Amino acid sequence: MPRLIEGLKYTIGLYQNSSIYKNLGSQLVLTVPDMCKEHEYQSDAFWNCYIRFYTGTVWHPVGSCRMGKPEDSRSVVDSNLRVIGIKDLRVVDGSIMPKIVNCNTQAPIYMIAEVAAELIIGSAAKSHRE
Repeated sequence: MPRLIEGLKYTIGLYQNSSIYKNLGSQLVLTVPDMCKEHEYQSDAFWNCYIRFYTGTVWHPVGSCRMGKPEDSRSVVDSNLRVIGIKDLRVVDGSIMPKIVNCNTQAPIYMIAEVAAELIIGSAAKSHRE
């Protein structure tokens, strides 16, 4: 976090010290989240709060929920998308994809959801027959 705060302060300094900023009489306007109002404006504590509130990704994260065999301690879900060790819970999103695809993740995630729906319907039908 200290590096992010340092970088943010540096960038703001570049902007505020530019001739365009000064000539136009510009000023930095921030929307301050309620949770950050308790900190002194533009202090390190303020920037820490601000960064934590606003930081996100514009990418499509995948691979955070490893699929594998139950005996593999690194696995989170099995091949039926069931969370290992937790009854009746499945993961149905891009996190089960081991690597990001070379396209938008929307279509592959739709396919994961379709497979999951079939697995869930099949599982429910099997339970109903028993």
